[in-house]
Amino acid sequence: MTIQNVKIEFQSKLTNIYTTKEIQSICFLFLEHIGFSKTDCIITPHHKLSAEQITIYTNVISRLQRNEPIQYILGHADFYGLQFAVNPSVLIPRQETNLLVQMIISEHQQKPSPRILDACTGSGCIAISIAKNMENASVSAFDISKKALETAYINAQNNNTSISFYELDILDTQAHSKLDTYDILVSNPPYVRQCEKQNMHANVLAFEPEIALFVEDSNPLIFYEALAHLGQKVLPSGGDLYCEINEELGTKTCAVFKNAGYDVCSIHKDLHGKNRFIHTIKK
Repeated sequence: MTIQNVKIEFQSKLTNIYTTKEIQSICFLFLEHIGFSKTDCIITPHHKLSAEQITIYTNVISRLQRNEPIQYILGHADFYGLQFAVNPSVLIPRQETNLLVQMIISEHQQKPSPRILDACTGSGCIAISIAKNMENASVSAFDISKKALETAYINAQNNNTSISFYELDILDTQAHSKLDTYDILVSNPPYVRQCEKQNMHANVLAFEPEIALFVEDSNPLIFYEALAHLGQKVLPSGGDLYCEINEELGTKTCAVFKNAGYDVCSIHKDLHGKNRFIHTIKK
């Protein structure tokens, strides 16, 4: 089996699951995992795989055909130029979230010693990416899931960052007063409504943690209400709150913050032109 054979096999076996572009991306991730660079794939397509590499291929393609995400199979995902360990206890970092991190870094990088809190941290990708690029920042993060926090801690170590992690349920508003004060609050909380499940890929539904994804249709903004309450407890007047949002609920989400006593609330779009982020400021 050659590199070219692998590309053909991926396309043939995964065409009913992924788009052509997605298959190409997955294939490159796999080939990189077994030791081939993108240059190798282009210049030496007839390079033969070793017996060990073929064994790995057989295992990976079988798992991919069962809708398991390539990031969980390989055990890592790239985000904001860094590599993060991922497993079914945490969401796979989405590339659109890069813009949320970039927004915070570009607007606060010059500040002397900002204190930043990442709520619902999951893999820790937001907190760690910020800490890596804002060396003067003091970054903390929390999550309800012990297993997610274990993964986030490993990621912080692997990326040589110092993050203070806490186990906390954002919906437990009584616990908010136990936290320190911060200059910036950021979060990518659950926001996908149950009614939107039908539009999601099978590999997301079957493997990624529901607790980090979904909210009830009857109260889809429950986490933003809790986030607004948290900000009132931990942010000073003029403190910044950033969050990722459901593209269909931008105006309603802004209303949550305004009703909770926040001042300016701006909605920002992702690379696909969809309403994806909010930046609001505490009065």
